Amino acid sequence: MAYATLLTVKKILLVLLACVIGLSIVFFYKFYDKGQTKQLKGETYNQLTGKWEPVRIDTKGLDPSQIAITDNSDGLHNYALLKGFFDQYDQSSQVLTIKAAIAFTQGNLFEPAALKLSPSQTIYCVPEIYIDPNTGKEYSLQNLRIPVKEGATLFVPGEKIISFADFLEKSNQLTFLLVQLTSNFNP
Repeated sequence: MAYATLLTVKKILLVLLACVIGLSIVFFYKFYDKGQTKQLKGETYNQLTGKWEPVRIDTKGLDPSQIAITDNSDGLHNYALLKGFFDQYDQSSQVLTIKAAIAFTQGNLFEPAALKLSPSQTIYCVPEIYIDPNTGKEYSLQNLRIPVKEGATLFVPGEKIISFADFLEKSNQLTFLLVQLTSNFNP
């Protein structure tokens, strides 16, 4: 009888141990990892197909949407400056939709951004290629980081003012844009 009781106690302890291990695994994946893994959604341009395609990227660590930069003394964290691609312009609502580059994705992932833009807005057209006057090297404008301090105005050498109608006529989904807002972008 004592042997049967001891065997029953061992079975109960073994079941309890299995339950504790199972609950630990569930706890880890359900709660511990919850704030650590983020899934970014956006679009990327597939050069093979020539189309914009949806993308989801799982990341660990920083969540760009929750980072608040208050000091922009170096001009590199200016959320009033968006880089991206033209998507469409709705004349009735005066809303320009762009595919804006998501911070910390090296310009490979884009999300839609809707911006109010009136037809009387000043539009500057800049060359796609910037030539460094000191070295003569050519750089694609979309790959450059252009620091702009808070309150300063973006300036790109070679820029010229064009009409809003010309802007709309010449823009397509591969037109790269640098957009300076009057205040920081709020998604």
